[in-house]
Amino acid sequence: MHHLIDENGQRLFPPKMRLLSHWNLRDEIKADYADKQNGLAKQRMIQQVMGRIVTQTIPAVVVNNPNVDWNPFTNEAKLAAVKDSDSPVAASMNISSAREPDTRYATLQKDFLTSK
Repeated sequence: MHHLIDENGQRLFPPKMRLLSHWNLRDEIKADYADKQNGLAKQRMIQQVMGRIVTQTIPAVVVNNPNVDWNPFTNEAKLAAVKDSDSPVAASMNISSAREPDTRYATLQKDFLTSK
C-alpha cells in the first residue's frame, strides 16, 4: 500500500503496509474514518485499487513489486522513489502501464463452462 501514490506523488499509507485479506481491508477502511486528514483520500484510493482489480487493469509490473510506485487513478507506474525492500531491482525490469493478462477469472470460466 505504501507504493500507491496520489496525483501529487504523495504516499498515504505507511511503509511496508499490505492488505492481504478481507479482514485487513475492512479494518483499514474502518480505521480511516478516524483519520480526519487523509481518511477519505485513503478510502477513495482503496476503492480505485479494488476497481482496477475487478476490471483487470492493474499494470502487471506493480503486482507484488516493492520497486515500483503506482497511481491507481491515472494507472501510471514508475520506479519507486523510496527503497523500503530488500528486493533487488531487476536490470531488465520494464516499467510500463501494460496491464496484467486476462487470466484472473479463467479458472472460474472453465468451471462454469464445464458445469454446463
